[in-house]
Amino acid sequence: MKHTLIFIDADRNKITAEIQVRECNGSRKFTMSGDMEGSSGQIFDHVKPATEAQKQLIQTWKDWHLNGMSSGTPEQDEIIKNKESYKNLLDNDGEIIRKLVHREFYEEEQKRVKKNLLETEPNTYPNEETVNDYLCTDYAKTIINNTIEERTAKKVFKIYEAVEKVVNGSAKYDYEAAVYLLKFENKYTVKHPETGEAFKYGHSWYTKQLPEDFESTLQALIETIEDETEQNPVTDDDLKLFEDFNNPAACLALAIMLELNISEIEDITEGNENWYTVQGIDYLCGTYEEMEEHAKERLAQYVDDCILPEVAENMQSYFDTDKWIDDALTYDGIGHTLNNWDGSELWHGDFIACRQ
Repeated sequence: MKHTLIFIDADRNKITAEIQVRECNGSRKFTMSGDMEGSSGQIFDHVKPATEAQKQLIQTWKDWHLNGMSSGTPEQDEIIKNKESYKNLLDNDGEIIRKLVHREFYEEEQKRVKKNLLETEPNTYPNEETVNDYLCTDYAKTIINNTIEERTAKKVFKIYEAVEKVVNGSAKYDYEAAVYLLKFENKYTVKHPETGEAFKYGHSWYTKQLPEDFESTLQALIETIEDETEQNPVTDDDLKLFEDFNNPAACLALAIMLELNISEIEDITEGNENWYTVQGIDYLCGTYEEMEEHAKERLAQYVDDCILPEVAENMQSYFDTDKWIDDALTYDGIGHTLNNWDGSELWHGDFIACRQ
């Protein structure tokens, strides 16, 4: 399943969502990326849904995007999502963080010392038991603590700062903050829900299996949003949807005059000198001054082609072309001259449109 979905959010931003469900290594993978006002990628946190269907789509993205690339199991993810849990790590100036980091570095240094003694001093430490006895002495503990003191302090500061950002909201997620929260909760390593094997957070990808009806439910959601978009008319608040046109204001006005909906904006094609084609029909559209200029040019051509040839040559100098053109526009209007279809004219704000 692959689909490009275009809709308008509550702030009248045009959202383009690239949606895909594909089979990979025996599992279905869901991805969804988007484009909004020049920003691309994972933009959906910044999309304000206008309808319930849009809200459900964004929730689907939150729940299932990259379902095959989760750092943790659902159990671990649930803990990480709880921002209140992070506050416990900051108690007593980060004492919990300090203990966790110290234990981690202490155990690493113990392993290093043990390996080194067994390899370099086999006469003094012939086996692991003798090394373990040494590591239990106050002397060995002091040396290890002194060795790791500086890097422990640096790591504690780094983790504390990361946790603070998650708690105050300046960071939505931080990997190391998540790791130490899970260690504090004794959930850094858990049983894999499907295999039962030990699963350590962040050390391999966990695939959240999509529900059986995921694609049919998603397709129905897409169709609902597309139906809503088709019934969503262009309004004066939608100028930014026309930024790709050379004359956004004129295109917006023309869309409103023709009662286009959002999905029909792409049916507008710009030509030269106020010419536009909309759904296969040509229009002249511009400000009153621009349209009046077009009308005067056509009327002048009409005078040259149709009126003056019928006037005696010695009388042609008495014919006031400018006065005749002004009178024609005053009494008949611009539409009578420019609209080749029925002589009417469409207005919106400062703009006029005439069908050709």
